[in-house]
Amino acid sequence: MKKAFFLFFIFLFFMSSQANLIARASETAPEAPSIWSLKDLFKRALAHSEQIQIVEQQLLITEKDRDKAFALLVPRFTAFGNYKWYDRLTTQTPESTLGLGVRLDQSVTLNGREFTAFGITKDRITQSQFDLDAAKEGYLFMVASAYYEVLKSIQTKEIAVSSVKRLEVQKKAVQTKLELGEILKTDFFRTDAELSGSKTTLVVAVNGLYSSRISLARLVDLPKNFEIGEPDAPREPAADLDLDTIQKTALSNRADLRSKQMALKISEGLIKVSRGAYWPVLSLEGMYLRSDANPVAFLPVETEPPFETVREGFSIGLNLSFPIYDGGVRRAELSQARAQAKQAELLVKDYEKVVSLEAAKAYLDMITAKSAIGSLTDQLKSAQENYRAITHSFNNGLADSLDVIDGNTLLIKSESALLEANYRFAQAILNLHWTSGRFMQSVQEYFIAD
Repeated sequence: MKKAFFLFFIFLFFMSSQANLIARASETAPEAPSIWSLKDLFKRALAHSEQIQIVEQQLLITEKDRDKAFALLVPRFTAFGNYKWYDRLTTQTPESTLGLGVRLDQSVTLNGREFTAFGITKDRITQSQFDLDAAKEGYLFMVASAYYEVLKSIQTKEIAVSSVKRLEVQKKAVQTKLELGEILKTDFFRTDAELSGSKTTLVVAVNGLYSSRISLARLVDLPKNFEIGEPDAPREPAADLDLDTIQKTALSNRADLRSKQMALKISEGLIKVSRGAYWPVLSLEGMYLRSDANPVAFLPVETEPPFETVREGFSIGLNLSFPIYDGGVRRAELSQARAQAKQAELLVKDYEKVVSLEAAKAYLDMITAKSAIGSLTDQLKSAQENYRAITHSFNNGLADSLDVIDGNTLLIKSESALLEANYRFAQAILNLHWTSGRFMQSVQEYFIAD
């Protein structure tokens, strides 16, 4: 009986161990690969980007500055109270006193300086919103660029793999002809060297793909085993869209430029605020006071029977103050505000030139990339036909191995050139949308909108 119980205990221990191993294996098993489209990447980027969250917090801080500025326009109410007890009663001090009251205070500059400052806080909120839009556009543009870089790296790897496979087939054919004595040994060495170089190119392509995947995963916070889907065809601008229209669109839509224009408006408002320091300040003060003294004789108003011990009173007053001499602080602040406004104006003018130049360059890059695709497509077709013809001629003894190697090199160059042109065109369209201030609109229209 004891032996059976012991064997049963060993069986339970063994089964529990196996269950733990299976559970641990399931915990460490890799997740199933997920396929991410560009639309999915944009959504995840907007939700997880620390850069965008930082700018969003700055917008929140600016909104709270507006609340603080509004508080200066509202009268301040202060409640106060005091109680004093003295250890002995004298002719100078009562036994105890109690005072309770409410006071109202409000100060305003006669030229409305506080209202101007409140209006500036609204402009700062608008500027922060433009900064947020610019941050989103720039970040999503980086995500799209990284996405296309991964796609380009994948196809670059496929081109390298195809080249290795073709050269391996060619090496076997050359080795067969060498054994039959139809070619020299130098042809075999040249083919083998070309194959080694092609394998090195494949290693470089694999490493480039790994690096581009890391960059995209870091940018969007993706899992390690992610996969990306093929993109939709990029939407080209309208055919009748000319360079002048694109530049005008950029000057009116670019969020970063509008932020600088808003900074100019704010600096002009700060000049008015600085001028307000030369105006008098009107202060209003109102107070309600309830006092009680023990004994009653110490109340400020003569007490009459039946010995009322509590007195109440209201007071209101106006105060007008004007600083005569402050050591030149006001003059320095006004001069500083004017200089800052001039600086902001120059920054706007300079950045308008930058925006126009970027829009023109993006438009010309798109035209150049588009025009190159057609000719490179024809070149690739010719390179493919040339390689097939040379391979057929070599198999029939009408061409040597060097011709095949040259044909393979031409084919690789043609494939790589067309690949580069296609992705340069896609990038040029993205860049054109970004430089013209329409990137977020294109994202909402073509990628994010369900």
